[in-house]
Amino acid sequence: MSRHRGCSNSPRPRLQVRPSAFDPVGIEASDLYGWRRRCDALNVLAQIRRHFSGFDRLRHIVRVDGHLASADGFLGQPAVVDGASHLFATVLPDKASHRSSAFSQRQLPADTAVILVVIADIRHTWARPARSAPMPLRRPRFSISNRVRPRRIAAPSDRPRPFPHKA
Repeated sequence: MSRHRGCSNSPRPRLQVRPSAFDPVGIEASDLYGWRRRCDALNVLAQIRRHFSGFDRLRHIVRVDGHLASADGFLGQPAVVDGASHLFATVLPDKASHRSSAFSQRQLPADTAVILVVIADIRHTWARPARSAPMPLRRPRFSISNRVRPRRIAAPSDRPRPFPHKA
């Protein structure tokens, strides 16, 4: 399989997932699906680490939603999403108090078996503009040619009128 498929459509760092993980969930009953969702959760953690340069800005994971393309008669959707939740609780014990839910559909886009949606609370660091030192006030240089000379201001009665008026 030449095209790399993952849980999201964005070109973010992903772990390699075997193509058999794209079969509908529930065709073969095993606990392997929970372990595959752990791989999806590692993909999410890799994206958080890449975009925010670590987990320092991560306050906590708010919600984990799993959309599953499950076979008819399969009712173990919550157990599948719990694999991702357990990994978050193991890797980030103080930041993984989250809610999770599982949704079942007949088919998902790009023939994926599970789409994992994670909502995380990120601490913003607002970068302030660097304060530069104020420019020193420069004293203007005066020479004889550009020195301002005081002018005599005439009294209002001495000012010429703009238009000649008849008196």
